[in-house]
Amino acid sequence: MIKITSFTVEYRAHALGIDEKKPRFSWVLGSDTANTFQSSYTLTVKAGDTPVFTGAGGSESVLIEYAGEALKPRTVYTAELAVTDNYGNTASAETTFETGVMGDLKGEFIGHDFGDVVPELSRTFPLSKKPVRARIYATALGVMELFVNGKRVGEDYDAPGWTSYSHRLQYQTYDVTSLLHEGENTLSALIGKGWYSGVVGYFHTKNNYGDKNALLLELALTLEDGSEQFLTTDQTWTAKESALRFSEFQDGELFDATFEAKESFPVEVVSYPKENLLAQIDEPVRVTERISGKQLIVTPKGEKVIDFGQNATGIVEFTVNGTRGQKVTLSHAEVLDEEGNFYTANLRAAKAQDTYILAGGKETYRPHFTFHGFRYLRVEGIDAVRPEDFTLLVLHTDMQRTGSFTCEHALVNRLQQNIVWGQRSNFFDLPTDCPQRDERLGWTGDAQVFCRTSTFNYNVAPFFAKWLGDVAAEQTVEKGVPQTVPNVIPVNDFGTSAWGDAATVCPWTVYEVYGDTRLLARQYESMKNWVEYIRLHSKNDLWLDGFQYGDWLALDRNDPEDNKGATDDYFIASAYYAYSAELVAKAARVLGKVEDAAAYEALHDKIIASFQKEFMTERGRLVSETQTALVLALGFDLVPETFREDIKARLRASFKQNHEHLVTGFVGTPYLCHVLSENGMHDIASKLLLREKCPSWLYEVRMGATTIWERWNAIFPDGTLFDPAMSSFNHYAYGSVGDWLYRKVAGIDCLEPGYKKISIKPYPVRELGNLAASYLTPYGAVSVAYSYAGGKAHYRIEIPVNTTAVISLPDGRAQEVGSGVYEYETDDDPSYLERKALSHTFGEAIADKTCRALLEEAIPASMFAPMCQFGTERPLRDAVEALPQYAELFIKVAHLLEDK
Repeated sequence: MIKITSFTVEYRAHALGIDEKKPRFSWVLGSDTANTFQSSYTLTVKAGDTPVFTGAGGSESVLIEYAGEALKPRTVYTAELAVTDNYGNTASAETTFETGVMGDLKGEFIGHDFGDVVPELSRTFPLSKKPVRARIYATALGVMELFVNGKRVGEDYDAPGWTSYSHRLQYQTYDVTSLLHEGENTLSALIGKGWYSGVVGYFHTKNNYGDKNALLLELALTLEDGSEQFLTTDQTWTAKESALRFSEFQDGELFDATFEAKESFPVEVVSYPKENLLAQIDEPVRVTERISGKQLIVTPKGEKVIDFGQNATGIVEFTVNGTRGQKVTLSHAEVLDEEGNFYTANLRAAKAQDTYILAGGKETYRPHFTFHGFRYLRVEGIDAVRPEDFTLLVLHTDMQRTGSFTCEHALVNRLQQNIVWGQRSNFFDLPTDCPQRDERLGWTGDAQVFCRTSTFNYNVAPFFAKWLGDVAAEQTVEKGVPQTVPNVIPVNDFGTSAWGDAATVCPWTVYEVYGDTRLLARQYESMKNWVEYIRLHSKNDLWLDGFQYGDWLALDRNDPEDNKGATDDYFIASAYYAYSAELVAKAARVLGKVEDAAAYEALHDKIIASFQKEFMTERGRLVSETQTALVLALGFDLVPETFREDIKARLRASFKQNHEHLVTGFVGTPYLCHVLSENGMHDIASKLLLREKCPSWLYEVRMGATTIWERWNAIFPDGTLFDPAMSSFNHYAYGSVGDWLYRKVAGIDCLEPGYKKISIKPYPVRELGNLAASYLTPYGAVSVAYSYAGGKAHYRIEIPVNTTAVISLPDGRAQEVGSGVYEYETDDDPSYLERKALSHTFGEAIADKTCRALLEEAIPASMFAPMCQFGTERPLRDAVEALPQYAELFIKVAHLLEDK
């Protein structure tokens, strides 16, 4: 039987308040019959009982575009779907969606300036009857919390979110039918400074978009007889001071529960162009998890500190029983210092402090317009601090979870959790670099390198569609893409390589993963304009001038005071120029822009030819042979085929030179393991994953990290901390290895956009043991699991309905299949069995009578005695490397120990 398991409009179930003139419908099918695909569908959209669109097709089931009569604003539509599969089975489903104002949000922007104090705006109005439907459409110059009859409206935080306010301002839609009643009703709103006029960025500038915070609101009521009434923000509203006496994102809040406003004031009308308004297209920021305090720590300094056990972005809700006027102050930190004291130096100028003044009695409070990045909470003003009275409310864009990756290696599982937490912490309405210090900006480079990984953890298509709209809005021909978007930092208003390339990489990634052609079309001019900006600054088809971030925070830098790695800036810039030109050419092909495609393909070829002349010798040596340079040369296909093997050999050699460690930064790390696995060096990629010494991913885990660090060495092995000037413990960029875990280690990849055709090609890391990964594609869940027993590897693979897949096993077998469950068996990895045996120590060998006898017989006493004295803790693999003439003996001994 076939069934419809999901039916969405613009990526959302029962979408409320959409402004798309041609919304798109997607559905997921399920079946317990193998090789099932959809043979036909019929889609009908109705307004009430009246059909406004009927469409039909074949196997398409993702992002099917509405093509009916013009949709009306503020209207509920019903979508009815019927599908038939290739076996003749049928299924049906129904969903609703509701349009927003579609360019006609009534009312005026109103506000009142009380300085630091957050204003409360309100209006009371009568209702002779309770409406059958009530919607609020609202936005703010600042951030807002709305209330109807004293009850909070919606579950979102910091609405309307951060956009490039000079160009775009989102509005939100809320269903408030249940909050209204017959008789007197009151609408009220708190309006905070937020990103609009509050302190933003490390220059601590205020009023980046304006100095007047304001609310725009329309309440639309549908009565029982079908008539409509509207109440909007205008000069009949009043304003008063609220108990929220101060509120900033970086510094925190002061709430005085003893305060009662005694006077109301008229509101002021504020000017803002309504043509900038658009409906929110992604999910808002919400509380997605509640974490109770785990432990109370009293530090050597006597501070009372609560450990939540997890670094995250959010706010703390707490309950306290105290006296009127008692002041409780909460301070937030990511780590404790090497002595175990509360540590906030790395927050720089951000105070990250919330203060609550009690009215008296038992009270519960949560902040309104702030957020912090933290694991530890210092509590002042309460004598008996109990962890259970404090709850971390985790805040981030409420995206749909799509991926799962687990194995038998506890540290790698924790690494994957850290990657997810890094994303949760920093996908806060836009992709920020960090959530804790005086920065919290939409750095384009971080988003670019992490974009593909983010798609495995969550459905990020609407999230990136929203942010990329701001990228395009702030981009100019003269200066390219700002380094941060939205940009409030004047010195960051020009484009740099790998950062500005977010304009090409992110739209193409979203297209590949979700099959979203509309997003690609909307971003196409932005993609082109980025390449044209580089062309404007190029010389001989290379980018060879201007400031560049280079391989940011790489460890092979020549100057220890420099944050850039050793890879030549313009090597990276020109490599990305080629890559972006290639992506624009591909996008042009998809969109049917044949002339553009040919032009950018030709440009791509010219850049590569110039690159080889500038950065390669006649014998194939690169002028910059860092790990990152070698990786980009291979990964971006910048070198002639005749030299690829030599470059691979030099990449392998670079790890020996660096004692089997990576030294890559923000640019090289995302591609590092991919290039290694794809070029016959999967063994090195595996070792890099499993390394536990600094620098490595698992070193951070060993040091107690619960998110990804900004620097490989943010905490040194002795527990001392890196210079706090730039050392975040919640930065997702190096979490880009998550893409490799899914696409290579688990082997899940797409062969056609949106995973219509799937590749399953695992590159096992045998030390991970049994492994299970799943990913919710636009067509449904694909999963790969493998386990080991009796010298065999067993694979179980599930392919979703309405797709096909090419399954390629490590033993070389390949098979193209349809939907269903497939199981395979291969031989276990013989090299792993040897590696596992060689992990036994020399001490174990000499403690075993049989093994000791073999060793004593073959190894001269002059060598054997020192080995027994000094080498007992060393694994036998070290003995193989140190004494290769006895390698066969040590391997034999190792297998004897393993067999026992």
